[in-house]
Amino acid sequence: MFDRRIDAHPSDYLFKFHEVCFHDMTRTLIEVVVTVIVMILALSVIFLTGKVSLKKTSELVVPRSFRLDILGTRGNAAVSGGRALIVYVMNLGPDDLDSSVALNREKWLVIIKNSSGEFSSHPDEIREIFGHHDSSFSRGEVWTLICKGLSQERGKSYSVKVFGPGNSHGIHISP
Repeated sequence: MFDRRIDAHPSDYLFKFHEVCFHDMTRTLIEVVVTVIVMILALSVIFLTGKVSLKKTSELVVPRSFRLDILGTRGNAAVSGGRALIVYVMNLGPDDLDSSVALNREKWLVIIKNSSGEFSSHPDEIREIFGHHDSSFSRGEVWTLICKGLSQERGKSYSVKVFGPGNSHGIHISP
């Protein structure tokens, strides 16, 4: 790096020093610029991906404070087309659930456990039976989940779990 000759003039050292420093400063400057560009690109990708994810999840807005309770069941109810399990669920609130989410059968899962095993199904029908009869599952309203494939024998005990929109759930055990 530095010329260690005895007969070297002090200005030779100064010239070499500036040359080495200028080279190191240029390299450092280039590294900083490249790092900043890479960071900007990385943040742009993260920001754009995050924006897309937020847009997709915002289509399925479910209140975080939606809670449900299973008021009761009818294990062998007569419905059009045969027999069905009917589950009565109530919105405990405090928020309402928009009907586009509440009436989406895929957002609900009914699981029944009896002496034969455990069975699950999405409801075949969802109906409002007590409430405002508007376009939302409001606090205090009672809706029915009708599951034709889960009817139970009379007099047999069973338990029902319901998983609804927004990770809401409830459990009911029949007598």
